Amino acid sequence: MFDKIKSFFNPPSISAHEVKNSINKESSILLDVRETKERIIRHIPGSIHIPLGELKNRLNELMPNKDKKIIAYCASGTRSAMATTILNKNGFTALTMTGGMSEYL
Repeated sequence: MFDKIKSFFNPPSISAHEVKNSINKESSILLDVRETKERIIRHIPGSIHIPLGELKNRLNELMPNKDKKIIAYCASGTRSAMATTILNKNGFTALTMTGGMSEYL
């Protein structure tokens, strides 16, 4: 029980610095879970966009990438942590990018 609670509040993570250094690796994909208006301003090229509020209903879009590590990101890391929990509960291997876009820039 404690492990389930811990994973909800502290999902697996990767730093923005690590993401920058591994961005060209084909073994992972980037998932932007911010709202469309945020993505229009700035996003990481090559990332997939599914807002957090739509993620549960759009998991099928990520099925072709189920064998890859998914790195979720948002503005600060809060929404991506929630997305990571959802993804991992649905059989994906996901990490949250700590600090979000504010750390990535």
